[in-house]
Amino acid sequence: MKRPVNLSIRLKITLLLALLGTLFISILYFSVKKVITTDISQIERQKAEMIAKTIEPTLTMNHFLQLDGENRDFAQNVLQNKDVIGLAVTFEGKSVFSHIPSVDEGEVFRIEYPIHDVMLSKEIGKIELHYTKKHYNKTVETLYKRFAVVVVMIIVIVFIIYFTIRYLFRPLEQITAAIGKYHIGDSIDFSAIKREQETDGVMDIIAELVKRVNRHNQAMEEKQEELREAREIADAANASKSMFLANMSHEIRTPMNGVLGFSKLLEESGLNAKQQRYADIINASANALLGIINDILDFSKLESGKFELDYSQWNPFIEFEKVTALFTARMDEKKITFERLIDPDVPEGIVADRLRLQQVITNLLGNAIKFTPEYGKIIFYVQQLRVENGLSVLRIGVKDSGIGIEKKQTGPYF
Repeated sequence: MKRPVNLSIRLKITLLLALLGTLFISILYFSVKKVITTDISQIERQKAEMIAKTIEPTLTMNHFLQLDGENRDFAQNVLQNKDVIGLAVTFEGKSVFSHIPSVDEGEVFRIEYPIHDVMLSKEIGKIELHYTKKHYNKTVETLYKRFAVVVVMIIVIVFIIYFTIRYLFRPLEQITAAIGKYHIGDSIDFSAIKREQETDGVMDIIAELVKRVNRHNQAMEEKQEELREAREIADAANASKSMFLANMSHEIRTPMNGVLGFSKLLEESGLNAKQQRYADIINASANALLGIINDILDFSKLESGKFELDYSQWNPFIEFEKVTALFTARMDEKKITFERLIDPDVPEGIVADRLRLQQVITNLLGNAIKFTPEYGKIIFYVQQLRVENGLSVLRIGVKDSGIGIEKKQTGPYF
């Protein structure tokens, strides 16, 4: 999304002043134009019509008395008025007097005034009067000059306000520039800014905030250094622990393999039923202990980030039978009924980390035996859910008739 343009306050005020000035000048211009084109022009035309209206009775009377010579003399006297440029008088289509000099239309007002017969109530003649525009032009010129003076004054006022605002905002701009040069850990420099009553408080507050930021940053750096040192100590401790666990598991695994080996030999030495049972328990316990040792070693590898899965191809039917057979003796002790259900659709050859999967199954079965009461039941099952892109998705699980876990407590585990 495009961000809106963010204008400074000074620029906004300047644009507002320019807009108001332009609006005021436009209103003033159209007002002056209206006065010139309507009001002043109408006044001058009314003056011309007043002259025509004044001379119309005399011209009408002389016409009825058939004194055309008197009308011509009267019209000539009217032309003595400097504001009357031309005059023409006609009665019933016949010209009695005409003096219309050739003058530019822009220099005169042309007025046509009818002459009426009061008795017959009809038009019997016409007065054409050309009235000078010199008064009109002079008034228009004066108005435009005053308009120009007002425009200049408005422009000057706008510039004065602009430079006043610029002067007033200059300390704030200098403060902003000083803040822009600030880097965490440095002190802020206001030495180049003129100290004034209005800005002293702002600069003092900013300087105090900068000091607080620097102190906080220093404290954070010290805290980070402490955390780094603590992490190095913890990493070293974890490395030592992992090394210790690896060495310990190796040292324990060696004699434990001996125990497993000799227990196997003992089983094959022709023992009676009771002795055979004891030998089986020894063998199963030794395998369980070896599994715990492997779990400890894997845990240390997980913490050190060196745990890797070892993929190989193997037969799940054979391997799952071996791993479940290790718990036969313990389940016999508690008279637990055990069922091993492997879906026939499960492929006979799968690629997975056999050892890790055996450890998971061993933990599940160990817990199931631990929490299942005597004469209970445990089911170990393997199902093929689906095949995706040539890969089998298997579900391996253990069900038992133990006490189980309440639903509210299963969240952290399942």
